[in-house]
Amino acid sequence: MIEDKTPVLGKKRSGFFVLGIGKPDRWQKARPDPEFSKRDDNNKGSSFELIIDALVFQLYFPDHMKEKEIDTMKFVEQDLKEVLGEDDFEQLPDEQKENIVEELHKRWSTPDSEIVKRMNSFAEKSPDILKPILESK
Repeated sequence: MIEDKTPVLGKKRSGFFVLGIGKPDRWQKARPDPEFSKRDDNNKGSSFELIIDALVFQLYFPDHMKEKEIDTMKFVEQDLKEVLGEDDFEQLPDEQKENIVEELHKRWSTPDSEIVKRMNSFAEKSPDILKPILESK
């Protein structure tokens, strides 16, 4: 018997499978509800994971995301430029890095953020592609 060594694109990463194979529990937390707006330092990584997932979706479905106006990359890039400026993150002192992370977390976990609004509309605006990924179990 020949062993199949085909790479699997559905590798689990932080509780979510790339290409949506698996249950994306944390996407439910992205909705602008009281639980979402009360996030504390323990949930900081969660907002960054949501952003990463949104960017991965855009890498896989760039035309679809732009067509449906749910692309997020330009807003992430804009926030990074505003917060970091021309600085090289790796060269900054730890205190300044912490401030940058805190500012990005604040921007990316606020319900009125354009990024959060777009992520919250993924299932509605993309019922044939993103909704099945987000609802898969």
